[in-house]
Amino acid sequence: MIDAEWFSNVIFLLSFTLVILALTYLPSAVALMGGSRWLKLPAERIVLAGVSYGVAGYITFFAYFFSQAIGTTVTLIGAMAFVAAGICAWRAGWLRKERLANDPALTALVLVGLFTLALSAAGLVYGGMGDVLRTAAVRFSHHLPIDNALPRLFEDGLYHNYIPRPLTGDWLTSDRPPLQTGLALEVAPLAVQAGWRHDMAYELASIGAQAFFLLGLAAYLAVWRLKGGAIAAGLVACAFSSVAIINGFFVWPKLIAAGFILMTAALLLSPYYHEIRTSWRHGALVGATAALAMLSHGSTAFILLAVVAVFLAMGRIPTWRFILAGGVCFIALMLPWSLYQALVDPPGNRLLKYHLADVTQVDPRGTLETLRDVYGPLSWQQILQTKWLNFKQIFNAAWDIPTWIGDAGAALLAGDSARYHSLTGGLRGGQFFMVSSVVSVFYLGLPAVLLVVRRQGEAARFVLVTGSVFLLTAVVWSLAMFKEGSTIIHQGALAMPLMAIAAGAVGLYALAPWLAFIVTGAEVVVSVAVFGIGLPDDFIKEYHEPLLNPGMAVVAALGAIGFILVCRRLGRQLEA
Repeated sequence: MIDAEWFSNVIFLLSFTLVILALTYLPSAVALMGGSRWLKLPAERIVLAGVSYGVAGYITFFAYFFSQAIGTTVTLIGAMAFVAAGICAWRAGWLRKERLANDPALTALVLVGLFTLALSAAGLVYGGMGDVLRTAAVRFSHHLPIDNALPRLFEDGLYHNYIPRPLTGDWLTSDRPPLQTGLALEVAPLAVQAGWRHDMAYELASIGAQAFFLLGLAAYLAVWRLKGGAIAAGLVACAFSSVAIINGFFVWPKLIAAGFILMTAALLLSPYYHEIRTSWRHGALVGATAALAMLSHGSTAFILLAVVAVFLAMGRIPTWRFILAGGVCFIALMLPWSLYQALVDPPGNRLLKYHLADVTQVDPRGTLETLRDVYGPLSWQQILQTKWLNFKQIFNAAWDIPTWIGDAGAALLAGDSARYHSLTGGLRGGQFFMVSSVVSVFYLGLPAVLLVVRRQGEAARFVLVTGSVFLLTAVVWSLAMFKEGSTIIHQGALAMPLMAIAAGAVGLYALAPWLAFIVTGAEVVVSVAVFGIGLPDDFIKEYHEPLLNPGMAVVAALGAIGFILVCRRLGRQLEA
């Protein structure tokens, strides 16, 4: 059936998305223009824009924590200040047409906008705009929990001058880091005036926040001096992965954290590091991106430890200015939230105990005490066996997509729609839970790059370092998780599979560009078939008669095509 109001819904989505993105990404745009004075490389300016984006949301969070009046005032003053800075940049010549058209940092922001628009439209192509959070919980996978609504509930409480205790069920406000809530509060004054569209404003602002991972990925790819085609392949492969699609529309704050940790890695791990190791400004950016990653989602700690370990293993020792500036920024950003957890809504260690000890209930025990209690009765053999099984699980299901293509294709040729539907449902499950199901054929790019190491040195270094971070994260994650079988995607850091996909795409491109394009193109086709066109059983149960919105389908298709073309343009700009 066709949605009778499809045209008005499409117009609303287009206009509302542009307004929401303009409000939330304004600090980033201004930082890009002003940062040109002392940051020359595109990657540096992208990182500065990312820090501006995150810090603005963090300040907004604590402004509303003190009162709605302070929050609204800070929001208005911030908007006026950013507009004034934009005017000054325009008068100084930073907004010349030729500059805007050729600035890769601004092109990266365009990618964020196109991804947000395409994913929003794809998520709503079968209706569900009236209750978008409910739709997001069933649209691309099985019925997901209430996690996507937690920042929304926290935002609503702060906006109305109270702290919800508990947040919902037995969830505490201190259980989830505050950054996504702060970013949503930036548009809260507009959202409240929009009536039923408040949830829609929150959803769009949050999809835009999840799309932030593209800025981090662009910065990380840019610093390795890769070929433009390799950069484009890495961006497209990650954007069309199930990690980006599922977690981008179901807006828990995991992809935001991925963006910031990729920015941290861009500054610490690339060959470019030797040019900045004495700079306190760059040290401050490292501290800020690491803190903002942790303030987005705590599971970032797994990959942050791996990045630092690889950094040290490469023999890199920064100067005291770099270390001091980084430490000061990290502590300055982490301290307010740590105090909130300890003093306002304690204990604040629930998710830590859940991941490290499989303890879900709130209790007064500290983290170390809890770890002693759960590990005490176990033998070393039991502990090591659990860690080994967790490590092996990370590498299971690598052939999910090729197997699905073969089996699903055979089912379609045989006219067996029931089997095709069953196979598609199974693939969705693997893509949500299993790391290797997401990375899949891109694993082949990791060893493939060794075949061309002499003539593709930059790509080889990128794949080697990025693959090392992936492998070491797997080790850290396996050792940290207490429960057997807990090394599944939604209990880890999403930057981990994204880095593996990007490294695989770059490795395949180094071996043969056509090979990278075939593998990436196949991923795009599978994603469109499984997530764009296909409907999960739980979605059909929720919406017994889904209403097709043809306008949304057109917007999603044009947005996806535009995204791919802009990735190609960004790759050329960064290569130049």
